[in-house]
Amino acid sequence: MNGHLWQVYQLARAKGSVYPIVRDQLTTLNDTLDGRPATESQALCSAAGDLFQLAGELVFDGNRYTDAAASYTLAASASKEAQSYDLWACALVRHTYVDL
Repeated sequence: MNGHLWQVYQLARAKGSVYPIVRDQLTTLNDTLDGRPATESQALCSAAGDLFQLAGELVFDGNRYTDAAASYTLAASASKEAQSYDLWACALVRHTYVDL
């Protein structure tokens, strides 16, 4: 699902139109995380990290830099929890870019 959402984001004329779908997917993912064993939660945290990065891109494109920074912070936290170090590093770099 995440890969598809990134494709939709890339092809969308109005990037903000993708945000409600990403938000709904994050809500569903968050509800799914509750009470899962560690092996499942690690994969779900990785997916959440990826989605939070997409959410950050969407709000960054809309000049909502504070929201973008918050999304990248959540992406970094979820990616670190998932031990997905490439996603973690990407989220940290994107967060740093917001300040520029």
